[in-house]
Amino acid sequence: MKRHIRPILGLAAGAALVFATATAAGCQSYVFEPAVTSLLAVNNTTYELPDVSSADILFVIDDSGSMAGEQANLAANFDVFINALDQENANRRNEGKAELKYRLAVASTSVSLKYQLTDGTLVEQNTYSSTANCQTPYNITAGDPFPVGRFMAAPGNQAILDSTTMDSNTIITQFRQNVQLGVCGSGQEQGLLAARRALEANPTFVRDKSRLVVVFLSDEEDCSDPDGDLILSLTTDRCIEEAAQPGGGLLGPVSDYADFFRGVAADAGSDVIVGSIVSANGTRPNITPGLCTDSACEAACTTGDPRADPCWCGGFSAGGRYLQLADLVANGSLKDSICQSSFSDTLRSLAEVIVTPDAIFLSARPFEDDPSLVLLKIIRDGEEILCSSPIDATQTCADGVDWVYDPVDVAIRLCNTPNCTIQPGDSYKVSFVEQACSTENPC
Repeated sequence: MKRHIRPILGLAAGAALVFATATAAGCQSYVFEPAVTSLLAVNNTTYELPDVSSADILFVIDDSGSMAGEQANLAANFDVFINALDQENANRRNEGKAELKYRLAVASTSVSLKYQLTDGTLVEQNTYSSTANCQTPYNITAGDPFPVGRFMAAPGNQAILDSTTMDSNTIITQFRQNVQLGVCGSGQEQGLLAARRALEANPTFVRDKSRLVVVFLSDEEDCSDPDGDLILSLTTDRCIEEAAQPGGGLLGPVSDYADFFRGVAADAGSDVIVGSIVSANGTRPNITPGLCTDSACEAACTTGDPRADPCWCGGFSAGGRYLQLADLVANGSLKDSICQSSFSDTLRSLAEVIVTPDAIFLSARPFEDDPSLVLLKIIRDGEEILCSSPIDATQTCADGVDWVYDPVDVAIRLCNTPNCTIQPGDSYKVSFVEQACSTENPC
């Protein structure tokens, strides 16, 4: 049952309502409209919600045996993503604003592989074995180590594609090559750990005040195993079994990775969003006919077998840990299905998420850090739209609220729901009160 805002938020007699419109063309602003009370301080500060000025985007690509079609799909439609960012920058130029500066990098989900044969033999692998299915443009040979901590670049290409030094056509061309990693990588897809290792090994990738974006593309469950304790089986899917255990079993909790990505962004003075393009449903065993299929893709399949490369039109297992990460990070993170004949709409949505501001940083703490004492309204065309509020600071965007409270940064973080999404020209009115008396500042 929804908890109602306490009566203390009602304005006392004679209290003034304050509203400020945008102070610059295209800027959104919001005002704190305090409730007046003898024991609580009035906060009446106007803030502007700045445009996202830069973004550092890491694509983490599954390079296991079933991913040729999905890699090709991403490469073929990547121009949609860049064109959307170009259009955003064109709009900003017309409005006299600074353009979005972005950088792109690619990492592989291949970290390691440990499995047991039916005769009990234990196989531990940190290198590529059979390379018969490896694709150009990468020249991978048997015995090459898995690229843990590396940003991937095809021969002759840049590992970090930078919009400040490269034109859009060059970025599209090189990304299309960089992202086609081949399908001879590890069968233990460790996307979350691979992303962490890549960011740890490249600490300057996330620039000051730049939004961190981590995008995962995989048709399997995340099987990150930082301690190397998990032994895969040829008869059961240990990754799915462990992921279903409390706290992720041997894989560990997804919250550890959410905390890491938030920490990297916080160190840069910014935020993080996640894009999870995975299978959304699934049952054991992991190879299930009809799992997460796309009928348009199947109809266009030239091999006659929609489960064969290059016409793979489904997912092997549900990517529940990737989806959980998107929910934990929130901030407008994107979740979409890998089982699509075209990723064009997904990439267009990703571009929109990247350029959308998502946080309102408060100048003071709400009374007792209680978000139920805070009201957030959108002012659009003279009308007020009330955003749904969390009951307490433990709630996340996955709980269906329009915003969540961040007591660490003292911020309202927007979930970018249909009811409460930033649009050009919108203003935000935040009503809250702050405590006036404390042991440090007695009444």
